[in-house]
Amino acid sequence: MKLYIDAREKDDSLIATIIERCVEEGEEWEVKQLAVGDYLWEGKNADGEEIQVCIEHKTVKDLTASKASAHLETQLADLRQFPNYLLLIDGKFDFRQARYGVFYSPKLKNGLLTSIALRDRVPYVHVEYRHELVDVLFMCRDAGIKGERTEIIERHSKTLSRKDASLYMWHCVPGIGESRARELNKIVRFGSFVKSCMTVGVDITMEELGIPKKLLPKKARAFLGEV
Repeated sequence: MKLYIDAREKDDSLIATIIERCVEEGEEWEVKQLAVGDYLWEGKNADGEEIQVCIEHKTVKDLTASKASAHLETQLADLRQFPNYLLLIDGKFDFRQARYGVFYSPKLKNGLLTSIALRDRVPYVHVEYRHELVDVLFMCRDAGIKGERTEIIERHSKTLSRKDASLYMWHCVPGIGESRARELNKIVRFGSFVKSCMTVGVDITMEELGIPKKLLPKKARAFLGEV
């Protein structure tokens, strides 16, 4: 088997550790720009079957950031083109620190991971320590099963929120998830909403625009009132 490492990986110490492991285990490796994912195993397993495993690596910080921008959905759609794929998460969830206006709680963390597994249909492994990440990366080499090889890789279109500043801003409001952000953005642009709130307040603006309270829960209304 041969391990391809994405040239855009910024953690030099992690790359060095992975290369050392490849040398120890007698595996070929190459650093190059991958169209999709951060690591790609290709080659034949012990039974002589062609195996291809693509791994997307995210730290906890990267995971919450890409979820807030809705870019995660696009990346996972890219990943599903391969016969074998995995989202590999490392680091600890800090429930004391706000991320993009939201304090992550165990419930939010579990909801996010459940959504990835069920809605996005992508298996994941979460480890807290870097040495565990490398172990899992090499387990992927041995756990991959035979499947139709992906020769042509398509990158899906850029995440909608990256093209739409208003949608991205709605995502950053505490208590507003992806579906609520999209619904609110259909009703009113974020900038126009805030401008109106500054004049007549949040409640009157919601009433004038016909925005139901279920789209803007109490936490979100309090935040926008402060803005």
